[in-house]
Amino acid sequence: MKKIQAIKQLKNDGLTIIKNVINTKECLKLKNYFFRLENKRIKDGEKITFNDGSTRIFNFFLENYKLTNFLYNNYLNEIFLKLLGDPYVLRVCSAMNLQDIDTKRIQDGTGWHTDWAYNSDNIKFGYGGSYHVIIALDDFTKDNGATHYIKGSHKWKKKPTRETKYKSNMILMKKGSMAIFDSSIWHKSGKPSKYSRWGMWSVYTQWWVKPYFRYNEIFTKKIKGKLSKRILKILHSNSVPPLNAKKRVLTITENII
Repeated sequence: MKKIQAIKQLKNDGLTIIKNVINTKECLKLKNYFFRLENKRIKDGEKITFNDGSTRIFNFFLENYKLTNFLYNNYLNEIFLKLLGDPYVLRVCSAMNLQDIDTKRIQDGTGWHTDWAYNSDNIKFGYGGSYHVIIALDDFTKDNGATHYIKGSHKWKKKPTRETKYKSNMILMKKGSMAIFDSSIWHKSGKPSKYSRWGMWSVYTQWWVKPYFRYNEIFTKKIKGKLSKRILKILHSNSVPPLNAKKRVLTITENII
């Protein structure tokens, strides 16, 4: 899909899907890696299971900095430079699996919600300030809990009621595909099943939004030296507020910190 068409869909519908971003062999390789990483994080005492039936490995690139390459590609870069400006930054990311071997869960996903607080009647900022990216490592289907969403709802200046039944679509896509959607869109996860639904989730926003983690401190100086300038900017390395006014007074700087 041409980038201009993807941007138009994001503005009008709130979501677009790009096929064949990575191949099926790479999807399987990543899934196997995340299974091993899941066990490591559990042994390290990290909370990775949640009430919605999901397993989330936050900051999946910590053990292998080369996985930061999945935070950036030329296609996304051109879209986000247009929609979010420069620099755009990472708000949070995780490798996530929605699966429940027991299949006796009562809860049907997370309930309807948005992931952008700045789109309501009493806040003037509106939609278009944050975007989710999902790279599917499994097929996203009706049977394995594909995410539900309401087309165009990112433009509504109100929040959904979590348990209300709305007429909706589903993010159905083949493994290796990439979905981009406005964080203001009304959405919820599907019901967990016995089938895996692995994906890499990243959320990007404008530089002034506070991230979930201190990404500018997450790597050593040695590792930072191996990362591209664009990746470092995504990790907030040129948008850290100064400690005081002795060296600078502006948050944004051309220098990588």
